[in-house]
This record gives sequence, structure tokens and C-alpha cells, in this order.
Amino acid sequence: MAVLNAMPDSASTAALVAELSSPDAAATLRLGILRHLDQFGPQAAAEIPRAWPVTRGHMRAAARRLAADGLVEVLENGAGPVAISEGGRRVLDEIDWTETVSSMQRDGEL
Repeated sequence: MAVLNAMPDSASTAALVAELSSPDAAATLRLGILRHLDQFGPQAAAEIPRAWPVTRGHMRAAARRLAADGLVEVLENGAGPVAISEGGRRVLDEIDWTETVSSMQRDGEL
């Protein structure tokens, strides 16, 4: 299992929680990927967009960003499926889901 970046520290985790909780479309996509991987386990980045109206290019870019932030791991020497990392789970645990869902509802994303 290859980790592209170390697990985020506490300050980085707080910054990532704030970023992923924002109503920004790119942040919402990254948060959705984390939640999907947490629920369904490792998947190839190219397989995830089948469930969402997102191009493969956007999905790969979001997965690369998550890997750079230490929130996902790319399995099989960087060419295989993507799995949520411990850092990614920690970020999901830190998110205030009540506020995040309320914000998404206000913005018409739910």
C-alpha cells in the first residue's frame, strides 16, 4: 500500500475540515469521494463517476488532491484503486455534519 502523503497533523486536519465543509463544488466533490470510499471501500477513481454526473478528469483531479492532502491512499504502486486513509477518516470524524448538510440544502445541493 503506497501512501502518497503522510497523515495530516491537527492543524492541517482543522484546515481540511473547514475546506471540505465549504459549499465550493470542488470541495463538495472531494467530500463526496471520501464518504463514498468510507462507505464502499477501495475503488478505482475512474469507477466512481459512474455514480455521479462528473467527468473522469474531474474525478481523477479530485482524487489526486485528496492523495496530496493525505486523505486517500492509492493502492498497488500508485496505479490501482483509491482507499480512504486514516487521515481521511479523521477528517470525516471532525466534520460538523449538521452544519455541512444545512449548508448544502441552502445551496440546493441536496
